[in-house]
Amino acid sequence: MRVLTLRPGPRALGFAAFTSERGRPRVRGTLRLRPAADLGAALDEALAELLGEHLPERWRPELVVIRAAHDGHAFSGPTAVTEDGLAALRRAAAAAPLQLPPAIGAGEAVRNALPGVPALLVFESTFFLTLPARERTYALDRATRTALRAARSGFHGLFHAEAADAVARARGELGRGAPARVASVCLQGKPEVAGVLGHRPLVVTSGATPLEGLPGEHDSGEIDPGIVLALAQTQELGPDEINELLTHRSGLSALGADVGDLGAILTSVDPSTELARAVFAHRLLLACGAAAAALGGLDAVVFSGAHAAAGAALQGPLVRQLSLALAADAGAIDVFTLDLGLDQVLARAGVQAWREAVQDRGQQRPERVATLR
Repeated sequence: MRVLTLRPGPRALGFAAFTSERGRPRVRGTLRLRPAADLGAALDEALAELLGEHLPERWRPELVVIRAAHDGHAFSGPTAVTEDGLAALRRAAAAAPLQLPPAIGAGEAVRNALPGVPALLVFESTFFLTLPARERTYALDRATRTALRAARSGFHGLFHAEAADAVARARGELGRGAPARVASVCLQGKPEVAGVLGHRPLVVTSGATPLEGLPGEHDSGEIDPGIVLALAQTQELGPDEINELLTHRSGLSALGADVGDLGAILTSVDPSTELARAVFAHRLLLACGAAAAALGGLDAVVFSGAHAAAGAALQGPLVRQLSLALAADAGAIDVFTLDLGLDQVLARAGVQAWREAVQDRGQQRPERVATLR
């Protein structure tokens, strides 16, 4: 099946074209959006450029899959790009003001540029719908939680879902029927650990904003909230300045490791990166330990994401420490590395959701894949 994946953002449109959802992309790239244009108009222009200059006619899609980080609490899963679906997302945009407008704009652009081609919105947040209330909920009063829409959720649901599927397949081949207890380690620019039982997440390091959780390439990760107050009171920084400091001028690069992306930092032998590697390895160990505690043990660790290969530099000490803490044989914890990019897991998730919808509904182009929440 010919699939076009789109990853829209406020400043750029990422894309990849596949002639088979199980293969590698035939073409992949990123188009910068024209800054002065309205977001919808900019996405229209970018998609027109993509179709006109980057995508040969023989690769024209039979299905378009659009990624969004969050569904704004509007759907229970992937949804078809229809007028009803886009209208529901517009109503939900206030719940995800950064993530949803680009997804809505991309959906509208696809309807304009590729009429008659089915399209699907796939949300990273879907995987985390079944997080237990004890994990989702912050210890804030109800009025504050409601006003801020503050609830813990992960950012890399597609990779975690693929990791859970990979472990389930491997265990199935070995005749192991019980749901696996998995520490899913996604090594993206903003790294994340999820503790998954079978296919259900029980804990995740990320939160309501990108600041919670593990330190990333340029963001601080979890810190004492009092530091934010101190920045405002003693440094006289405003909200925008604090946000810029914590999300763009902190993280591993701020620890003397400004040598490149997360993968380069974790595999570097430069002495200047030693502190950054030590901090990240320590925080990763604590996160995986918390996942093992919530899961009641650990059967597998899975590395995924753009820098999954860098997991090789972490897995030896990580598995040894986890095994000591669990009083288990290190060989009892399987380690997997997923050699899949985001566009690949996005294409797989979209095609699977579309085919399931077609099969369930007995029609070629179901009007809605997910149900409204």
